[in-house]
Amino acid sequence: MEEALRTAGPASLPDGGVLEGAFLPSVGATTVVTGIPGAAHEFFPHLPGQTLPPDSAADVVFAASGPGADPPPGHSANQWARRLRRAREYGADLHAYEWEGERSCLAAPVHAPSGKVVAAVGVALVDSRHLSTTAEAVQRAARMVSSNLHRLPRAGLR
Repeated sequence: MEEALRTAGPASLPDGGVLEGAFLPSVGATTVVTGIPGAAHEFFPHLPGQTLPPDSAADVVFAASGPGADPPPGHSANQWARRLRRAREYGADLHAYEWEGERSCLAAPVHAPSGKVVAAVGVALVDSRHLSTTAEAVQRAARMVSSNLHRLPRAGLR
């Protein structure tokens, strides 16, 4: 996985920043594999080894790829089902945080050669003025990492 991330290189974002993190599911939680400083680094640094909240955009990407998942605390079954459905439809998830100002995270899935979602790439946003182009950049980066996984010999991700 690290080789696929490294060879994909940083994805340019509309605000001049770069993609801010790569995430893996790990024992029922989503863990940051790598974090790259960007515009939102001050409020959400994406440090390697950090566990994300259970309703993070990356967590939704993983939950949306499988059978129905139980909602995390603070979400009704209907709210969670709608969010998973939107993530499946759009190929990404946006999570707005209730911090001072406008703060959100966007994540898109990385697929193994088998089609299984094995990771996510994402970015923290300080505002949503460039949301559409940022979403495209995150999805493109996820496709690049997926493509690299397909090319790596014996990636071990089936």
